[in-house]
Amino acid sequence: MVHPRRYCRLAKILCLLAFSAISSIALSAAIDKTDSAFVLRDYSGTKLDPTTNSFQPETASVLGAFSKISVRQVSSSEIFDGGIDSSDWQYKDSSEGTAYESTTHDVVVVGAGSAGLFAAKTLNDYGYDVMIIEATNRIGGRVKSESLGDIRVELGAEEHYRATGDNPVWRAVSDAYGESIYVSPYLGRTVYSMDGSSNTCWEKSTALHPCSDDGDVAIFDDFSDWYWKPNQHLDPDSSLAEDVAAKYGVNVSHRAYHLYDTGFAGGSYATNLDQLGARSLALQSNQWDLSNSTQTLGDKNLGYSDVLETLWWDDVVANSDLLLSSPVVSIDTSGDDVVITDSNGGTHTARQVIVTVSIGVLQSEMIDFIPDLPETTVAAYMGIGMDMGMKVPMRFSSAWWETEGEPMAWLVTEGLAGACWVPSDYKVESSSHILMCYPMGDNGTALNDIAVAAGGGAAGDAAIIDTILADLDGTFPKALGLASANYVEGIVQNWGAEPYTLGVYSYPKIGTYTTASDSKRKDLQVPVANERVFFAGEGTHATHPSTVPGALHEGERAARVVHAINGQPSNPPNSDPVSGKTIDIDGNNKFDALTDGLLILRSMFGLTGTPLISGVVADDAVYKSSYEIESRIAALGDRIDIDNDGHIDALTDGLLILRYLFGLNGDVLIAGVISDNAQRSDASDVEAHLLQLVTPEAS
Repeated sequence: MVHPRRYCRLAKILCLLAFSAISSIALSAAIDKTDSAFVLRDYSGTKLDPTTNSFQPETASVLGAFSKISVRQVSSSEIFDGGIDSSDWQYKDSSEGTAYESTTHDVVVVGAGSAGLFAAKTLNDYGYDVMIIEATNRIGGRVKSESLGDIRVELGAEEHYRATGDNPVWRAVSDAYGESIYVSPYLGRTVYSMDGSSNTCWEKSTALHPCSDDGDVAIFDDFSDWYWKPNQHLDPDSSLAEDVAAKYGVNVSHRAYHLYDTGFAGGSYATNLDQLGARSLALQSNQWDLSNSTQTLGDKNLGYSDVLETLWWDDVVANSDLLLSSPVVSIDTSGDDVVITDSNGGTHTARQVIVTVSIGVLQSEMIDFIPDLPETTVAAYMGIGMDMGMKVPMRFSSAWWETEGEPMAWLVTEGLAGACWVPSDYKVESSSHILMCYPMGDNGTALNDIAVAAGGGAAGDAAIIDTILADLDGTFPKALGLASANYVEGIVQNWGAEPYTLGVYSYPKIGTYTTASDSKRKDLQVPVANERVFFAGEGTHATHPSTVPGALHEGERAARVVHAINGQPSNPPNSDPVSGKTIDIDGNNKFDALTDGLLILRSMFGLTGTPLISGVVADDAVYKSSYEIESRIAALGDRIDIDNDGHIDALTDGLLILRYLFGLNGDVLIAGVISDNAQRSDASDVEAHLLQLVTPEAS
């Protein structure tokens, strides 16, 4: 398989931009980042406490506490684009109670983005009574489509991948609409503005500037074949900026630094070079298996949210209770049941809760977990990156950027506009000319500061667009001032300032991955509170995070683990000791090294889908699909941390399980495979723990 990152050279450097899906709200704010939390401020500079939910959008104040709707009377199309007008709401009357009432469900899902909605869909399919609680006034999270001119533009996620089998979006869209809805990336020119626009470098040689003669661009091409290889990044504490400087001599003062910083780190990971952990990024990228070619959704009459609505969300809304404009303020697991309290005073009781909020929201600690979450869980979400950023589509009266007589596909500016592309080129006979810019990381922070200084709101958005236009005005030596002269309208979607998103999407920082099979993302997958609290989202997917497919997989994974633990919707939790309690992974009441052992070992090495189960599921297995197998392994949680060092590792825990199932014991069992930090290192202790995992009545 050709690594998909290799497709992201030059003309395709932004092809990996794919916001995942968690809750957001159309509200701008400035964010002060500290080591422990985000502090929200309004545009006047007033500090706001997110735990009190005093920072609310106008739409929420209009709806007030009466935000419970009769979901069967409101279409999901009404709650995708900009929320629901108060006239569209179906309020419960006094005989039915209000949003303050206590409700009881099998499972509560927190967050109505892609992970949350797909978790609800999976639970619906199993027969569970599900409630979805969403902080904002719309569903879809970071999947958000709006119209600009005569095309749909994506303010969040964009479908940029054709899957080899693990992308549920590709399969579903292809089945529903046909494969022709996808098109290959546009192969127009890529423009780099360098040295304050004195040298504009085209990907294809032109009379203006032959790119083949530019050594810095040549270095960038080599870079895209180097950054994702773990053997090139051995220092676990190095940032990618440090590794780039060591290998290529390119630092912040170098003319080409912004090609790496804006074009790569910003365009692909929504942050900066100095925030990316070099080895963590390589370990993550080396496992990427989502695509064998890069494709994009080509019908610009159809937005990504329109597609997902048709495929899944209408059905989810029709079969789940849905509560909008109700940020969750606490999740209490101190009693027999889970009690979820929302900002409107409503309390909701469930057996289990699946939390699908963004990494930024988890880091903000605006949800109070009672009792406190385990230190390993907190360390997990604090060990994953999340940065400022925005998407700014702009419509122009002409394609002013075509100064060389041929179309442009991508643009990397030296200023705050960041990296930009031309989505309107995908729509035939469009009368609109759209340029989409992605100011991420430091660029996003700087533009947010400009918006705050301008007073926020519409004035803040106008200041952002004016700044971007000024950058674009000077990008082309042969087209000075044409951006402003041809500007018609634009949209600012500032994800970093959304109080219920607090960032664009997750990225691997230093320490996010320690090995290919051991990462903070996997740590966050482990159920807590006696298997009653589960986390899911793009940030928890180890092999293809930062994508909608990754978020969908994680929502489904969490739902399947819930089901594996419960046995059936009507059964109390943990009533089936074989499900999730033993290492009989395929459910045939046998414990076999070449089936159960290899399934666990492969999973620890990061394999999923067909590669996980191929050739190692027993003929008499009860559970045979990759989804079932993945769920049953995930349900084991930290039980398979055999040496009890706080990490689940293939070369320690996995080999201990495999050796035990092959009949080894004593010193032969543990020789050379106990970690240095193991709390369970004596052979007898290890055997005693493993014995519990092959005993059906184990608790």
